[in-house]
Amino acid sequence: LFTIYTQNMCVQVSYTNICIVTFSTFVCERGPENKLYLVAGPELDCWEGAHLWHVAFSVLFLVFFVIGIPAVFSILLLSGMNANKMSDNRFLSRYAFLYSRFQPHCAWWELTILARSFFMSMALVFFDGLPMFQPMLGFMILGICAAAHGYILPFNQKRTNALEFIGLVGNMIYIMCGVLLNAEEKDYGGVQYV
Repeated sequence: LFTIYTQNMCVQVSYTNICIVTFSTFVCERGPENKLYLVAGPELDCWEGAHLWHVAFSVLFLVFFVIGIPAVFSILLLSGMNANKMSDNRFLSRYAFLYSRFQPHCAWWELTILARSFFMSMALVFFDGLPMFQPMLGFMILGICAAAHGYILPFNQKRTNALEFIGLVGNMIYIMCGVLLNAEEKDYGGVQYV
């Protein structure tokens, strides 16, 4: 059976993709005919015809998924904490995926993971045309997350904390390698940068 737990895990896994697709509806560029077109679908003219339908659906996805999922998770966690239900079997069976793998003082950490996905998605979509700023922003987001994770150690198991930290640092290294390997010589007012 496709349980509530499985459905919620699918939502968590797909949150980043939902953010990217939703945000990409709002990114337009000027084309050769001085007309705005959608970067994600160059065949669509921005703010006309079919694009308006895309915007309407994206606003709904923004409200109900991109903002709604963290809001619902926050409400569930706060109601569980305020009513001392975090160890209640009924509450655990429904919402354990939100907090059971974290230390008791870090029950909200899932929201931090969603915030990381949100900001990384924004960096990916809205700063796509800035080849040096985009990876530096991603590096900064991951650096803040790695520092917070290293300081708080939110997971119950030391092994999971180590894996998460290694994953964050590994992604930072991956971004830096991408910057270094894709660096092009640029001439900015007589000064050359690599």
